[in-house]
Formats: sequence, structure tokens, C-alpha cells
Amino acid sequence: MSAHKQEQEQGQKKQQQQQQQEKEKQQQQEKAKQQQQQQQQEKEKQQQQQQQQHQQEQEEQQQQEPQIF
Repeated sequence: MSAHKQEQEQGQKKQQQQQQQEKEKQQQQEKAKQQQQQQQQEKEKQQQQQQQQHQQEQEEQQQQEPQIF
């Protein structure tokens, strides 16, 4: 095999590896994004639950207070 052909093949392999790495990077970024979104949703859920609890507490307090007309 001529040296020239070897160089070409090595060049192609390099390109393929780089493309592979790029793909993997993108996939990792996608995963990270999805995880962040999930965490965000979890946070929002928790906040909503806290708000609901807070409302219930307020309602209970209102019921406990004697109403004066």
C-alpha cells in the first residue's frame, strides 16, 4: 500500500471519530437538557404542593376564627 493511500484512510478514520465524538457530545447535551427539565418539573410540582398545603392551612385558620358579623 502506498503511503499516500494510508494517509487518506487515516484521515477518513479521523473524521469518522470526530463525527462520532460530536454525536456523543450532542446526545450527552440532550440528556442533560432532559434531566434539567425533569428537575424543573419536579420543583414546580413541589411548589404547587406547598401552595396547596398553605391554602389548606389558611382555610383551617379561617374556620377556627369565630366569625363576627
